[in-house]
Amino acid sequence: MSYTKSTNFGAKDALALNDPGKYVKGSDFDTEFDAIAVADALNVKTSGALGTPSSGTLTNCTGLPAAGVSGTALVSAAIGSTVQAYDADIPTVAASQGEMETGTEAALRSMSPLRVAQAIAALTPAATPTGAVFDYVGSTEPSGYVFLSGLTIGNGSSGGTGRANADTSALFTLLWDSMADAQAPVSGGRGANAAADFAANKTITLPDARGRIVAGKDDMGGSTASRITNAGAGIVGTTLGVAGGSQTHTLITAELASHSHGMPASAGGSGTETWANATAGGTVQSGTAGSGAAHNNTQPTLILNKIIKL
Repeated sequence: MSYTKSTNFGAKDALALNDPGKYVKGSDFDTEFDAIAVADALNVKTSGALGTPSSGTLTNCTGLPAAGVSGTALVSAAIGSTVQAYDADIPTVAASQGEMETGTEAALRSMSPLRVAQAIAALTPAATPTGAVFDYVGSTEPSGYVFLSGLTIGNGSSGGTGRANADTSALFTLLWDSMADAQAPVSGGRGANAAADFAANKTITLPDARGRIVAGKDDMGGSTASRITNAGAGIVGTTLGVAGGSQTHTLITAELASHSHGMPASAGGSGTETWANATAGGTVQSGTAGSGAAHNNTQPTLILNKIIKL
């Protein structure tokens, strides 16, 4: 790897400890690390042997690393030998924002290769966990996901209708361990464990979110909220993967509000009403209204795809 340094670290090493020109700002390191990354990407190799790593000046550093040289020493060698910045893998002082801006010795210690690696790791988003579900507007699944479509998954020989590939193993196991067979059926029935069923070329059925609104498990977190219950909603809200509800509904008598119907009567008389064409002891009915048809039972809804992480 070969690159041109922007900062003369060797000249700074020669300055007295308290000389302001000796200190290097964080931006100087950013420039050098960027240059190293570019050179490494280009994979330009030059001649010359790597000097012996030490806490002093490292020289002749344009060649490839010798066996046993640590990554920290290699980066140190490639940049130069500002001892305060690279003498140790573990920084002894965490720099404040002011120290970083002014380039104090504490700031240099905080910019050791280990600290840089830790900062990069802290800024790197955590991996998406298997089983995470997202809304998605694309018409095909992105890499590493399948639609939550009620199809099946399994290994490459399983014949899974949603995906048949070895990369479904983690999701297969999660569904197997998290849901009962009634909610995530396994072809041919469940065996000893998920690994055995996966190896046996069995498939497991994905939850089917087609035309469904997803609700939080009623006892999620350990306590039951009793917001979705079998008695009230017809759905056992404490069972992961269970589904229910309907797009339309036809009212039954028990669901009607209590009410009465008026009957026509004439003024005066002895208190006995006479009805035309009525028979003694018969039943008199008022007029009818309504169709008895099912009504729309769907909440305001936006249609998107649902994907789940493999």
